[in-house]
Amino acid sequence: YIPLGNDRVPFDKGDVDKIKRLSSKSQPAGLRVLGFKSMATLKIHERVDRSYFVYPDPTKADTNGRAALVALHTSCMRKDVYALCELVVRADTVPRLCALIPQLEEKNQASEQVKSDGFCISILPYEDDIRTEIDTAESSPANGEQVDAAEALLRKLTLRSVEWGYSFSNPALKRFWSYLETIAINYPAVDMDSIEDETAMDATALLERAGEEIRALADSLPVDPPPAPKERKRKAASAKSSKPRAKVKKEWAEGGSDFEEEEEEIDWEAAYDSGTLGSHTLAKLKVFCEEYGLKKAGIKADVVARIEDAIRARRMEDGE
Repeated sequence: YIPLGNDRVPFDKGDVDKIKRLSSKSQPAGLRVLGFKSMATLKIHERVDRSYFVYPDPTKADTNGRAALVALHTSCMRKDVYALCELVVRADTVPRLCALIPQLEEKNQASEQVKSDGFCISILPYEDDIRTEIDTAESSPANGEQVDAAEALLRKLTLRSVEWGYSFSNPALKRFWSYLETIAINYPAVDMDSIEDETAMDATALLERAGEEIRALADSLPVDPPPAPKERKRKAASAKSSKPRAKVKKEWAEGGSDFEEEEEEIDWEAAYDSGTLGSHTLAKLKVFCEEYGLKKAGIKADVVARIEDAIRARRMEDGE
């Protein structure tokens, strides 16, 4: 349900998918410039997806488009800014916010091109993807013993003489090629579970190699104090007498026949306004129905709808 005014509008998964694809269907796949921001505002840890590279196509006769891209590249480099864009990769995909970052050509000492002129497209995260910054105002910096212990651990675990992509095999690709060879050229079937994952962490080997350094670092760190117990607070009784109280029965941990009974004040009006009636148990909802003479039969969704209709009708009678 999505809150809309005083009502809750139901949305299923198909409706949400249609809403997400609505903007992408109204425009073709492409890149749309929204504005420009300083390069200083672009943080490397906020690049959450694979990047793309854009450059003028020399085989196309569109000189105007190539000239516009070159002018944009020159202007961004001169002003040290990047272009904030909306990227639609395909017509059936969700638009993504991205940064269009200019890149200059680089050559090595042998005059061989290392980087080419163009733009890197970096996908930017949504707000929910960005981690909140930790408040370090009350924390103390690491002392010399902790720094030395951390450096010793890093030196012990640093891999040397490693050729990435060759020193370790990709277990997913090994399973894929084994399966493909089996169905395509009738190779003997391979037990997928027998394929060794060389990228998996070996805790035993890790402790054998750096167990002493790990313990030294752990011993140098301060011990966190135990968390303080949470105080249980009862809600104050409301001054409004028109709101019924929901009685909740709780069973004792021992002797399963004794019960204690405590009353919990529920603000039904506030629950209706915030759309949280469904968060209460069916037993509590039936207390409301019994108090106001409503039918208590049916599943929870029916009872919630019945209570919403009753509160809405009462407000219309009161002219609210």
